[in-house]
Amino acid sequence: MDKNYTINDISVDTLIQMRTECTIFLQSAEVSALLNDSNLSAESAGHDFWLTRNGHGAGFWDRGLGAVGEKLTRLAHGAGERTMYVGDDSQIHIG
Repeated sequence: MDKNYTINDISVDTLIQMRTECTIFLQSAEVSALLNDSNLSAESAGHDFWLTRNGHGAGFWDRGLGAVGEKLTRLAHGAGERTMYVGDDSQIHIG
């Protein structure tokens, strides 16, 4: 998808859903405490959440955060995976 699509191709509803899911994760009490210990910015944490929950080769576990990174990884996996796809409207959606 990276070769043919940009953020401008993601449907508005999908962007809202992605942001909402990241916000819910980042605002949970346990995650908030762990993130305070990690010194990650909200942007980096949201990005790592998305990568980690979807099993990409980067994320919380590869930042050298030790036990904090391992806990954040477990919590992100608990959010479940999201699959991106191109809909009939030629926009990117998640399912």
